[in-house]
Amino acid sequence: MMGCVCPCCGSSAAKSIGKLPDTYVFAGRRLEEPLSGGELCRCETCELRFRYPVLGSKYYESLYDNAIADNWSAEWERSDWGAITSEVLNRFPAGARVLDFGCYTGGLLARLDDRFKKYGVEINRVAAAEAMRSASAIVWNGLLDIPEGECFDVVIAADVVEHVENPKALIVQLMGLVNESGVLIVTTGDAASYWSRILGARWWYCYYPEHIAFVSEAWFEKVFDGSSFLMKFRKFRYFNHSAMRQAAMTVLACVSGVAPNVYRNVGRVWKMMRGRLGEVAPGGLGLGDEHILCVMSRTVEARSRNESEGLGLGGMA
Repeated sequence: MMGCVCPCCGSSAAKSIGKLPDTYVFAGRRLEEPLSGGELCRCETCELRFRYPVLGSKYYESLYDNAIADNWSAEWERSDWGAITSEVLNRFPAGARVLDFGCYTGGLLARLDDRFKKYGVEINRVAAAEAMRSASAIVWNGLLDIPEGECFDVVIAADVVEHVENPKALIVQLMGLVNESGVLIVTTGDAASYWSRILGARWWYCYYPEHIAFVSEAWFEKVFDGSSFLMKFRKFRYFNHSAMRQAAMTVLACVSGVAPNVYRNVGRVWKMMRGRLGEVAPGGLGLGDEHILCVMSRTVEARSRNESEGLGLGGMA
């Protein structure tokens, strides 16, 4: 694709997978003008899938800090939150310092009891205030607000890396906040999952304009090959649907993938009949193991090198 350069590895070996839809909603906020969906591209070098073109970072920041704090409910029974909290509880003792990057209203931090020292980063100031109240956490509005020298036993980035143009750069930056024996826990949609491969640009996860980068286990292994990081992966699904709901969601995913205009038109009529308005998102949420959880830590060699060289690990990368 002419002019399309991978934001992660800088390769020009990228090709378009398909057109992404224009939408009026960004992070739960209804916009006056639609945002152009652009194209979904795939880098042949590092296997990142990404939205092209993207908006400027300042514009994205203005859309996220939107005085709305109920878009992503903290009440969802999300399996990734259970897996993350189990990882923290099993690996770290009382007093461990936990930072949730993109903590929103603090739903995940609130699941950790007062044995842990809880911190967050959240750009949405209304959500950040709620996180401080509900999770008894210290919350900063950005990474640059974290005091110099701070480091943590656990840094969490749950459903975050898909929101940034260069997920590798963010992961390296977050690892710079992890102490030498700590871990970074990342969860995100799996760009190599079955439905992603089948539906391409019509996979439900690509619909949301705030999602601009899509990674996979293969991407992690390629971009961090030869690095000083150890990685452990687990695939999971958001929800465990009943058999009937699973069948219904499969039908919706197929229809929205094969005939998206028909799906949207029928969906709008159905919403109007129920007295509801708004966008009609593609079907398929929770159909299979469409997400990955990656636990990243430093190798023994890297820890020994840092100790011998006296390197501080709490600063920004």
